[in-house]
Amino acid sequence: MDIDPEIKYVNTNIPVARPNILNAVWGAIMLAFVIFSIVVAVSKHKKAKPEEKQLLRAILLGTAGTFALLFGSQYFTVNVLKTPALNSYGPLFTMPLVIGTGYAITKFRLFNIKAITTELVTFGLWLFLLLRLLFSNSTQDYVVNATVLLGVVVIGVFLIKSVLIEVKQKEELAKVNTKLEDLNEHLEQKVTEQTVEIRRAYEVEKEARIELQELDKKKNQFILTTQHNLRTPLTIIIGYLESLRKSITSKNITEDTVQSVNKANEAADRLGHLTNELLNITEMQIGEKVLKKE
Repeated sequence: MDIDPEIKYVNTNIPVARPNILNAVWGAIMLAFVIFSIVVAVSKHKKAKPEEKQLLRAILLGTAGTFALLFGSQYFTVNVLKTPALNSYGPLFTMPLVIGTGYAITKFRLFNIKAITTELVTFGLWLFLLLRLLFSNSTQDYVVNATVLLGVVVIGVFLIKSVLIEVKQKEELAKVNTKLEDLNEHLEQKVTEQTVEIRRAYEVEKEARIELQELDKKKNQFILTTQHNLRTPLTIIIGYLESLRKSITSKNITEDTVQSVNKANEAADRLGHLTNELLNITEMQIGEKVLKKE
């Protein structure tokens, strides 16, 4: 880094460093990292669900705040205003990003701690090796540092990828467990609802059975009453006809009258047999002898 002793920062005796290719490369790399992070966060924010948008919004705000503070303190004040007054506060200005990310992690469990730790360690190692590469004193050191950085980057990529795969598998397993728990809860709810429906149907069937039994009793009572009302006058009629048939000895009674009395007696007997058959059927249904048959 070349120093111009003639040009100094405002109100200080600190000389201003002349820009070189390493400053441009370092600035381009850092700017690319910031832009890439913001683009990824914005892309995920658009595709995320409402709850996930709150998480990404916290990270975006933290990243934007940190970038604005670092840009103002490390670039604008130094290169435009020519004063390093805020240069020493650079680490403090990263707090918005730390607070936003920490809030998302603790409040919403946005990331897995294992994955974050792996990424931070890997990125830190990359940054350290990159600084060694940028400040190499010789061509040999430059080649060695570049080779080591390349190897560590490749290994770090595979390491982060394996950790992310493991985290994804655990998250999928957790989702499956959550779905199973929901299924068990819904299953218990369905069983409870079906049990209530079965009990309700049983009560309805029980009431219907009681009503049918009452109707059956009323039917039997109706049959008994009808048979009694039919049997009593029929017995009287048969008795009178039988007495009349036996008492027919007078010469004044014609043959036609005798035949009519006999036919009436036979009809009454047939009706009596039908009544007895109806009594038999009623006894079978009720299960007891309801009336003495004659």
